[in-house]
Amino acid sequence: MAENTVKLEIQFESLLAAVSSLKTAEKHRLLEMLEKELFEDDDLTNDPEAMADIQEALDDYAAGDYLPYEEFIAQRKSQHHDLSSRHAQGNPEENHSIAS
Repeated sequence: MAENTVKLEIQFESLLAAVSSLKTAEKHRLLEMLEKELFEDDDLTNDPEAMADIQEALDDYAAGDYLPYEEFIAQRKSQHHDLSSRHAQGNPEENHSIAS
């Protein structure tokens, strides 16, 4: 038996509108399908560099070498305030890197 196929072209904006009209459960089904499609070849266990990075993060966490989320946000706000102040004082060219 021959298989019939249909190729359908939909404007991207129309697709977005259609997705927006879906119920939450349908959006979750769509998300699951997209994640499978997008990440099916992403197997980090076969990437030695990624595994080393993950192990380093786990080791740091186990040693207590991490910053709780609340402290991280407080630091970011403080740094943003400092950068805004420098910019207002006419020093926008100063180093804006985040200290670790």
